[in-house]
Amino acid sequence: MKTLIELYVNEQYDNLLAAMVFKPERLVFVCTDNSPDKLTSQSILAFAKGLRNDMSVEYEHIGNKSVDILFDRLDDICKKYGDCAIDMTGGSTAALVAAESYCAKRGKKA
Repeated sequence: MKTLIELYVNEQYDNLLAAMVFKPERLVFVCTDNSPDKLTSQSILAFAKGLRNDMSVEYEHIGNKSVDILFDRLDDICKKYGDCAIDMTGGSTAALVAAESYCAKRGKKA
């Protein structure tokens, strides 16, 4: 797995636990309810670089909590990066429902 998709939540342990275990090349946070402030974003990047120097961190801000829209955005991200998995230890209820549905329908690793 090269890309880990995280459902962002304001609990940093939940956001970073899977990255600590898998050490992917790319970490993509899907943000619905919450988005990190500048300091938090910098801290996440520093932590990621400590795990793996070449790890990149990206944020997908999705203001709409529609399960269908979230499903489509997850599909876009997975098609863009190919070899990826979705971590479902955080995120809004809508994001969790969309991710679970996406993994079941597309056979994606979770």
